[in-house]
Amino acid sequence: MLGESSRGTVQFAGRLPAGGFAQDPAREFQVRPSRWAGTVAGAVAGLLGAVVAWTRRGRAALYASIGVPWSGGVLIRWTEGVVVVVSGILWGAVLSLGAAVLWSGADTRLGITMALQHLAAALATGVLVVVLRGLPRPPTLSALKDR
Repeated sequence: MLGESSRGTVQFAGRLPAGGFAQDPAREFQVRPSRWAGTVAGAVAGLLGAVVAWTRRGRAALYASIGVPWSGGVLIRWTEGVVVVVSGILWGAVLSLGAAVLWSGADTRLGITMALQHLAAALATGVLVVVLRGLPRPPTLSALKDR
């Protein structure tokens, strides 16, 4: 079918040459320096959200003093944090995709794939940090003294 006959067989050569100068693209992709960029970006965004939550501890204590239950306070803290973190991460992903495609001349499909992978990692990490930071209620009396 491929031109093979009893006298002349089809020879297949390796796609990449073997030897000391050969590079494995899959291995190079796995050890790239930017592999954890999305996770680091999500951690930074989540920590910034945690700093904002810490500065709003007086507001959380005020809510507790007027009778907002713990679950309501957690929902308020989660909503405040997640909206800010998710919007920041989405904005960063759009900017990184634009920079990758427009300025560096990278392949559009590759840029979109990488931006989506890092976006998912950043969203997961950022939302996790915000959720964990929003669970504890600040001490009411000491936080009210700060107001």
